[in-house]
Amino acid sequence: AQWGADTYRHGGLMSTIEHINYRHAFNSGFKDVSQFAEGTSARQIKGYVDEVLRTGTPTGRGIVADLGRTTGTDRGGNAVTGLEVIVRDGMIKTAYPVGIS
Repeated sequence: AQWGADTYRHGGLMSTIEHINYRHAFNSGFKDVSQFAEGTSARQIKGYVDEVLRTGTPTGRGIVADLGRTTGTDRGGNAVTGLEVIVRDGMIKTAYPVGIS
């Protein structure tokens, strides 16, 4: 999978990492979305995504992995250690923290 750009419903045309930060950064301002932990950099997010793509489990929506460290919070504000990466047509579309059960 490769990083790229796309037109997103929230934010319009932007690169994938811009979308991830716009929508899922600690201080994004969006409600009812998972958020990365405070201070998480774009470089860290890219590292998380790389790790999920190498070690994760495919699901119906994307690829998920438990990274074994807090990545952020789920929609309910609970600390989580997982990450879900959505890939379409070989391009990374988004990534966000998730709980792994």
